[in-house]
Amino acid sequence: MKKKSIPLLLLMALSLFSHLIRANPIRPERIEEARIRTLVDQIQKKEIKTLFRSVTADRSVDAAEKGLPREIVNARVSHIESEMRVGRIIADVRKVTGGPDYKPIVIATPLPFLMTDSNCLLVISTGALKFSDEALIGAVAHEIAHAAFAVDSIVFKSQFNAAVRGNQEKQMKTSLTALAEIELKCDAIAGIVMTDLKKNVEWYVGFLDAIPETGGAVNYHPDNQTRKKCLKLAIERRG
Repeated sequence: MKKKSIPLLLLMALSLFSHLIRANPIRPERIEEARIRTLVDQIQKKEIKTLFRSVTADRSVDAAEKGLPREIVNARVSHIESEMRVGRIIADVRKVTGGPDYKPIVIATPLPFLMTDSNCLLVISTGALKFSDEALIGAVAHEIAHAAFAVDSIVFKSQFNAAVRGNQEKQMKTSLTALAEIELKCDAIAGIVMTDLKKNVEWYVGFLDAIPETGGAVNYHPDNQTRKKCLKLAIERRG
């Protein structure tokens, strides 16, 4: 079955319901080290390229660009040197992952930020571009890895939104925890990519440390300590 990417608007969908639960912030369950090991082993047991074998672009680059949210379009800047640099990083990552190519879209914002759209665009901020190529290999690998789990992500986001509408806190937390585990799988893939390309994963760890841990009403990203455990385990297993 063809795997769908998560459109930018869908990735932002959680915020649509945040006003309903702002007074009672929802977080994923704590993911214990034994579970992290299981998630890493699930990835390690597979040839990485098989995860991306059925991933294709959802639409043409032109169509995807025309469909970008106004906020992205307004922040977009043209910088050929940066776009070429990111293109080379994407090419390096794809040596390990395979899958479709991505056109870099640079936006002007100081916050380190990356996001894929339609399995053919990679949005990256000027804040992220301040980091080394080694750090960005990890960050790009993480974002591209989401394509391998896009169908599951859509399902869990839909379940979360339904739980919000029904004020079902337990289901909200269950859905967020499932999304957090996908984030860890993407980090495991990032660790594998960096190991296979003989890059020091500490550069990517530095990138994670530079990103403020999101607060607010909804956050399905694991804390950075959990993400670092996942990276360490992925590298140990790969080594």
